[in-house]
Amino acid sequence: MHQFCLTIKGARGELLPAGHSEVFKDATIIAGGPFWQVPFGRKDGRISISREADSVPQGHENASNFNGTTKPDPSLNSMYLNNFLKKKCQNDLDLIYLDAITPKTFDTQFYSNLHKKLGLLSTDQLLKSDVRTGPFVAALASQPSLFESQFAVSMVKLGNVQVLTRPNEGEIRVNCNFVNA
Repeated sequence: MHQFCLTIKGARGELLPAGHSEVFKDATIIAGGPFWQVPFGRKDGRISISREADSVPQGHENASNFNGTTKPDPSLNSMYLNNFLKKKCQNDLDLIYLDAITPKTFDTQFYSNLHKKLGLLSTDQLLKSDVRTGPFVAALASQPSLFESQFAVSMVKLGNVQVLTRPNEGEIRVNCNFVNA
């Protein structure tokens, strides 16, 4: 969420809008997610470079051609594949949510879906099947409060990536929506 929305030379990385932490926090709350305290006093960049948005790769997957085998991903639930994905993804321009059950709700359904083999990406499904991450998937699926608190912690950590620290590098904004005059 943080790093792939707008391309701005900003305090928290090169793909972030000014005042982004507040925007993402507010959007998460509106979607039913948790509140978290956004650290203040951070520098934001002064310039926006729109061409950098083009450097963010888009995913292109084909449900019927897993790893070039011309067969579907064997880890997918066959009903999900045949009754949903093949109907929803008819061509390369079709988009699909990672959580097909509650795509516009901030909840733990994504993790519950993995227990039913409804992970859209093979990397998602690996979270459930890998012995190192499977217990986390189970905990996050069954404990919404754990998911919300860990999401908030992760958003703060993500906001601390690539902090601008040099004297002439960015500015601390008076209003985080605008460059200082």
